[in-house]
Amino acid sequence: MEYEAKRPSDASLWFMIVAAATEKEGVFMKKRAFLVTVLLALALTGMTNFPKTEADAQNQPPLNVAFVWHQHQPFYKDPDSGIYLLPWVRMHAVKDYYDMAAMLTNYPGIRATFNLVPSLLLQLEEYAAGKAVDSYMLVAAKNAQDLTDADKDFLLRRFFDANWNNVIKRYPRYWELLQKRGTSGDDAEIARAISTFSVQDFRDLQLWFDLAWFDPDVQRDDPEIKKLVTKGQGFTEEDKLIVHDKQLRIIGNVIGIYKKLQESGVIEIITSPYYHPILPLLDNVENARIASPELELPSEGFHHPDDAVAQLQRAATYYQELFGCSPRGLWPSEQAVGNSVAAAAAQAGFSWMVSNEGILAKALGIRLRDGSDKVVRPDLLYQPYYVNAGSGRQTAIIFRDQHLSDKIGFTYSGMSAAAAAEDLVSYLHAVRDALGARAGSSLVTIALDGENAWEYYPNDGKDFFDAIYTKISEDAVLRTVTVSEYLDRHPPVEAIDNLHTGSWISDNLETWIGEGEENKAWNYLSKARDALTISTTVYGNDPSKKEALERAWESLYAAEGSDWFWWYGSDQTSANDVGFDMLFRAHLAGIYRLINDPVPDYLLVPIIPKQPARPVKSMTQLSTPEIDGRSAPGEWDASASYSASGVNLAGKGASAAGTARPVQIKDLNVAADNTALYLRVVMDEGGGADAGAGGGADAGAGSELPPGQLAVYFSNNRIIDGNVWTRFAGDAGAAGVSLGITLNYEALINFSELNSGTGRIVLSRAESDVIWTKVREVSSVSYQDCLEMRIPFEALEYQSGDDVYFTVVLADEQSGSVTSLAPSGGPVHVKVPQITAGKLVMTMTDPIGDDIGPGSYTYPTNALFTPGVFDLVKTEIYDDQDDLTFKIYIYGELNNLWDSPIGLSLQTIDLYFDVDGVPNSGEIKALGGRRAVFDSGAAWEYAVWVEGWHQKIFAADGSEVKAAVRVSTDPITKSISISVPKQAIGYAGGRLGFMVLIMGQEGFPSGDSLRVREVMEQAAEWRFGGGTQGSYDPNIIDMLVPEGTRQEAILGAYDPAQARFATLPMIYIELP
Repeated sequence: MEYEAKRPSDASLWFMIVAAATEKEGVFMKKRAFLVTVLLALALTGMTNFPKTEADAQNQPPLNVAFVWHQHQPFYKDPDSGIYLLPWVRMHAVKDYYDMAAMLTNYPGIRATFNLVPSLLLQLEEYAAGKAVDSYMLVAAKNAQDLTDADKDFLLRRFFDANWNNVIKRYPRYWELLQKRGTSGDDAEIARAISTFSVQDFRDLQLWFDLAWFDPDVQRDDPEIKKLVTKGQGFTEEDKLIVHDKQLRIIGNVIGIYKKLQESGVIEIITSPYYHPILPLLDNVENARIASPELELPSEGFHHPDDAVAQLQRAATYYQELFGCSPRGLWPSEQAVGNSVAAAAAQAGFSWMVSNEGILAKALGIRLRDGSDKVVRPDLLYQPYYVNAGSGRQTAIIFRDQHLSDKIGFTYSGMSAAAAAEDLVSYLHAVRDALGARAGSSLVTIALDGENAWEYYPNDGKDFFDAIYTKISEDAVLRTVTVSEYLDRHPPVEAIDNLHTGSWISDNLETWIGEGEENKAWNYLSKARDALTISTTVYGNDPSKKEALERAWESLYAAEGSDWFWWYGSDQTSANDVGFDMLFRAHLAGIYRLINDPVPDYLLVPIIPKQPARPVKSMTQLSTPEIDGRSAPGEWDASASYSASGVNLAGKGASAAGTARPVQIKDLNVAADNTALYLRVVMDEGGGADAGAGGGADAGAGSELPPGQLAVYFSNNRIIDGNVWTRFAGDAGAAGVSLGITLNYEALINFSELNSGTGRIVLSRAESDVIWTKVREVSSVSYQDCLEMRIPFEALEYQSGDDVYFTVVLADEQSGSVTSLAPSGGPVHVKVPQITAGKLVMTMTDPIGDDIGPGSYTYPTNALFTPGVFDLVKTEIYDDQDDLTFKIYIYGELNNLWDSPIGLSLQTIDLYFDVDGVPNSGEIKALGGRRAVFDSGAAWEYAVWVEGWHQKIFAADGSEVKAAVRVSTDPITKSISISVPKQAIGYAGGRLGFMVLIMGQEGFPSGDSLRVREVMEQAAEWRFGGGTQGSYDPNIIDMLVPEGTRQEAILGAYDPAQARFATLPMIYIELP
């Protein structure tokens, strides 16, 4: 320490060196080269970072940095049972909520802002008061000796819900239990573990789930918890009581620590709408079309701005009750904003709100970042604004740095704490340098989820927080602030008159509306609200109805929460989608019960269909079988095939002992073309008393089917009214059989009406209460050696791209009950094929098997990357009046494994256009991370970037073109159709240059990569192999090449030694 005290500062050392070098005037000129060398060395070692000194910091005001941590959980409480569906309020409270605030006491110079969502606070209060019980808590508390098989199944499936590498693997016994169960978690593995786990195994599992979720500081510092962690196994029932008591103690202190820190000025607490709804959609679902003009909206509509204001006012009132003051700041749910949100926020008394940088870019009509994701307008991004909210009111708004926020959320967890902190601080220094004199009045907002990221970090992110908070605390040119503290010193001076309507996800609202399931949920919500409005109008002044109506409105507000709509549709998924669906419908059903209206049948059926059956063989292409009732060779080869099952419903259906077995479905084939669905049903003739499960002969050519009926039940998300039950009887006393989907249409065939092998299909629409109303007849059905039928999509009200779910049901005429279902285990799921608009003007094929980049690339090793998924085999171009549509076919399966909203998960596709045909005009660099350039004579003016979550057009200067790229996928034809507006790329006909590139999609890119998966020297689980481990390997897996050229030669022409990227050509065509 003595040496360090005497060590000269970096600045004084610099002056000492200069003085020594210039001591004698006569030798100054001779020392010039030496001085230059010294200065360069000092610059490289960081010694010229003079703002680190106090004097220089005074000359260069510090940059303001606001950490805004968002704490939120869905409202898990089941309104019927009062039990919380999931435990995440409890688990995050003992691991994150308390600690995120308490750790700030170790860093006196750090200020932070926390958003505490009211519905989270409500649940924390109930846990602290001992009023909350969740389903996990109930199973954990049960004596291990008394566990049922259902309890054991639940434990084995759900009590490993933690990060396996960073959490479970830290504890040898917990990891041992996971290995003993198995890592697939499939039904067979669970069934095996139920029988192999001992009572002690289950008890240890009950304890370890709760223990592992304690904050590491609690595990280290609390004597009783530390003792249990050290013990590791052989837990007792008494140990459970200790853990439960500790959890409630910590939860009971959460709200208090935040209140204390706010009162001391360390933090600011802000809030969100009470139940976390998407405010622009409550105002009017039509607002979704501001960002997505062609988005399909729910047929019922929803336009209730009063609900948006109510959710805000309830939040402000609750905040006042908890914290003794009014909230100033608002985190709009999912940072979803717009003009209507600004007006509602001002009306509710909020002075500022936060949203995403993409909203600012859209509102100003400018680009904030270039194609490599670097900020080009820091002066605009890092300042606050006023939003003119009407009636003379204004609300301040700040915009988060999405890049830096996402680095904390997704990237830094894979880096060392020191490296992550250095990267973050270096980024902030670069921002400060770019801002220059503006730095002292500017604000970098880092705003993100403050609970879910940390389990992906080693040691629950504690090392990371220590590194960044310490480094910033010691940095003289960085200053953390609460948002209100900053705004008090630097109120906005610029105004936004038209705030773009969108959210933090792609600057739109498509995550919560637009897909079939989402729109159905909005329709259900709208009808429930209409019923409640009528009841309130009629009985609002009746004192005897007051409490029931208040509870009904509470259920409505809870049903408006964003979380239900987040999990609907294909764009997001969780391990508990079915549970969220159940809670949403329970809130709506509760409204009807509270106002004494009948609960609609459709609320008894999940909006999320039953898991579709897995075909024995998938559909390989579109086909149009002939409907003649005969199995012609090859006719159904392209179809999907499914197995069937007999059913035993209280002695009906599958035969009771000593009785004849009725006719049953044996096989089901499903084909489709652009206009219709085709089904082939093979049945057996039943059998006598001795016939086994597979007894009975196949129905042969010319044989007559016994009396009976076959019905196909369809679910259509476009239709609200639907039936729960089939027409045919099920269990004793049941009106019918529930198939796990809403039944909107029935296609019915009566075997007795099949004359000479041909007959009719009666199509009926559901009217609820097992009522079916006939709408039309279709004559395309025939039977000879099998039953074949054709049902037009339009007859069932399906449109291009719609999801089709259906189940085939066979019923015995004598008993009137179901005897067989196909498929077994779930419905068929197909999509209505997408019809490409316009005239086909060009077709180019690409070699099969060339998805190897320059010739050496290999796929990532994870099993998701099946052969051919990046193999471009054909491109078609369609031209209509307004758009050019590129239809790109791949060789492998087009599976939406990560549930993107457009059905595209693994692939990223770039289209580049040379519109003017002028050499050296435009940009030659491909988009960020592609590691390729274009020939100077084929520079591009526009680039289209398409992946599952982003579809954008960029101009050559890096700016984003404000135009919609429409993308659709067809898993049957394994094609991706990309429609590009001609006007957006300045094309009016004539010569056009274009290029198609295929890359891997990357959700967590590095550096300046625009979300493409990297190529490494060796393939890894999530990385391509076959490269050179350098920065010049093209990350391009396949491409469309001009005639007479080879992809391997084009992509292999890079040279790291010469710092040369691969040079790409254009393909030129002439269009009218």
